[in-house]
Amino acid sequence: MTAWSEAGFRLVRVQWDANWWAGSSETEGFAALACRPATVTNWVADNLVDADQPLCVEGGSGGAGQVAYGLTHYDLEERVSLAVPWTGFWMGRIDLGCLDNDPRNAELHYGEGPRRAIDLSYGFSAEEDGPCLTQDESFRAAFAEASISVDSDLHYPNTMVWHVLAGADEVGALGQGLTYSDAMLRAGSPHVRVDVLPGLLHGLRGPTDAGALKIRDVIMQECVLR
Repeated sequence: MTAWSEAGFRLVRVQWDANWWAGSSETEGFAALACRPATVTNWVADNLVDADQPLCVEGGSGGAGQVAYGLTHYDLEERVSLAVPWTGFWMGRIDLGCLDNDPRNAELHYGEGPRRAIDLSYGFSAEEDGPCLTQDESFRAAFAEASISVDSDLHYPNTMVWHVLAGADEVGALGQGLTYSDAMLRAGSPHVRVDVLPGLLHGLRGPTDAGALKIRDVIMQECVLR
């Protein structure tokens, strides 16, 4: 962030007191709860961005989900010039992550941690066995509806989306993150970029600063009006 500040960027950091995806009922889910970060982004655009300047957003892990949902479900492509979701997210294909058992989709399947996070978004506590953990087929439509990469807005003529993903991601976010970039490319989005950094773990953790440097450089070079 220091490099961006020194280059003249106005920086806004969003930090939640608790998980932004904590739900209160079975009718919510990640896509509905993403109205929270989308509302914040709209406020920033209205109050802190000059009319002749671009708005660029980045977020990692669950923050990458906030970035993506803003575009897929809340029309933020009308306001965001550059989006950098990094180190993936679990929410690309929630339906496949929770319910699918096909070994050909193994890179999309959830372990217990992601399953409980998904269930949290439907109002279940960390101690309860919710519909993702129990593979409840009655939630299939709800899981698909809450997914980033299913039946959502995926064509952004004036927004660049640059994914920076961890090649050795140990929590399943690589495969789920790639569902979003693949879906955007199929939809004809012209400004999609993907970097998979070999050897890095979730959060772009590794022996070097390659991940952080990549995010820094993408923002520095591509945060422009389109």
